[in-house]
Amino acid sequence: MKTARILLGTLLAFVLALIPGSAYAAGLLEDITINMSSAAPSTSSTHTYSLTVGSDSTTMRTVTLSYCKEASGACTAPTGLSLASATLGTMGGASDGNWNLSTADNVATLTHTDVASSTDAWSDGDVIIFDIQSITNPTVAGCSGSGGTSGTCYIQIATKNLTGTTIDDGVGSISVITEVTVTARVDPTFTFVVAGVNSSTVNNGITTSVSSAYNTLPFGNLTAGTPKYAAHKLNVTTNNNGGYFIKMKMTTQMTGKYSGNNIDPFAYNSVSWSSPAAWTNPGATTPNTNTAWIGANTTDTDISGWSLSPSGKFGPVPTGSDNYVVVMQDANQDDGSTAIYVTYAIQANTYQPTDLYTGTLMYNALPTY
Repeated sequence: MKTARILLGTLLAFVLALIPGSAYAAGLLEDITINMSSAAPSTSSTHTYSLTVGSDSTTMRTVTLSYCKEASGACTAPTGLSLASATLGTMGGASDGNWNLSTADNVATLTHTDVASSTDAWSDGDVIIFDIQSITNPTVAGCSGSGGTSGTCYIQIATKNLTGTTIDDGVGSISVITEVTVTARVDPTFTFVVAGVNSSTVNNGITTSVSSAYNTLPFGNLTAGTPKYAAHKLNVTTNNNGGYFIKMKMTTQMTGKYSGNNIDPFAYNSVSWSSPAAWTNPGATTPNTNTAWIGANTTDTDISGWSLSPSGKFGPVPTGSDNYVVVMQDANQDDGSTAIYVTYAIQANTYQPTDLYTGTLMYNALPTY
């Protein structure tokens, strides 16, 4: 019996020696997101990390961030990646913020201050947020690519305590994406609309006598000594940033059935388009020479001579070889919401021959590109 007891004790000691001590099992970092300020390859970017701690530790010392082509196991440095200029921005969340950054090749290491025994206390479920600035992103080919358009690299992350033991580890990823060139061409647009104006419409203190259409100013019968007024409404819509001019003149003077009879441009007291004057009855006595005349008024105050007190004033309507006059203009784009009114006046005195007078009025639209 004594011998048997000795053998049993020896066997027990041998069995115990075969049972290893328990190894430390690292926890898992969860909810890892890495946001890049720019996902363009080979571009300086800020990488903002957010991760959830998986284990309690009162002696958290380092966080290593290994940028790899692989998600686990071996770690091949992504081509084009550079941490040489990287700096630590904010360190927030549950962290106390007292961390420094060092880099070597493709590995960035966060260390709790520079004091040898300094640590931070993190608990399971804590969210740690930090950003690393001025990282040069890898190339698309430097990561696990997909036909040259994008590539995904992985960041193998490990947190370690003061003794260098891994507390938690996990894997995040970033994707570098080839920039997309977006092109478009905006073609110029220009629309000029002439519209008729009803009678009894008032613009610049002038009330129209008759209704007009876009292609006619039907003054009707003229009574000596009594003016008549008709108007056009002008609208321009354009995206042209160089602006435009709308010009006007009579390309064919108003003449009667008898070719010697005509109606002249408004000519009171050396009036001009840039220096308009109040409408006045023709005062000449030689038939067909300033015994009847036609003039115009514009509501566009951008035009020289029409910005101050244009009410009731008129300038001559040029005819024949005379130059066009500007009745509407803008130096920029125009959305067409504001109309310009051009009101025409015509009057004859008793020396103007009886006849049926007809002329041709022309507008000329000139955009500046």
